[in-house]
Amino acid sequence: FSDIRNVIIQMSRDGKNDWETIDRNDIFPVSCSGSYIRYIVSNGVGETVSDIQEVKIRKADYDLSKVYWKMPDDRKYDGHEKKVELANLPDTIIPSYSGNTATDAGTYTASAYFDYDSANYNQPPGAADYVWEIEKSDINLTDVSWNYEEAFTYDGSEKTVELTRIPDDTTINYIENRSSVAGTFRANAEILYDKKNFNRPAQIEPLEWEIKCGE
Repeated sequence: FSDIRNVIIQMSRDGKNDWETIDRNDIFPVSCSGSYIRYIVSNGVGETVSDIQEVKIRKADYDLSKVYWKMPDDRKYDGHEKKVELANLPDTIIPSYSGNTATDAGTYTASAYFDYDSANYNQPPGAADYVWEIEKSDINLTDVSWNYEEAFTYDGSEKTVELTRIPDDTTINYIENRSSVAGTFRANAEILYDKKNFNRPAQIEPLEWEIKCGE
């Protein structure tokens, strides 16, 4: 047709009745396969109607070439749930997952299953399982220190030395950190922590401390 602006496209289910004007930019589902179209050309003389043509629409294939498993930005354990999921899926594919969420440090395998527009698309290939990991976190002991500045003076009461600014995720098991008699002592601190989710922390240096005899 020399001037497409003067062309009208019509569609009919049986090619005989109920012709409806359609937009040339419309995308039609597979269910329209077997319908008929015709072209009507208008000019200064009148209208010309083309022969009818049967519409053949085949199912399309999904393009999954840009689909990938997306990891969370922070892969270290922080006590919050983390999730992996497929990115760039076509809008008409609805995924369901297993093994794609976790909270504790460890290695996991995520799987995806697709619900899709089976009326208009061929079955998409399945996504490969994805092995992903939540890494153990480090325990920050930078600000931890003993609360001891100078020797105590014996007065019969129990004296104690302890660590300050201990991280919330740890507890401390003390050895020789308290006494009610005069003497020199060596306090040790054993850090008890969640070994599943944290790396082994640095050892706390022992503290030499003293209770002096009273006057």
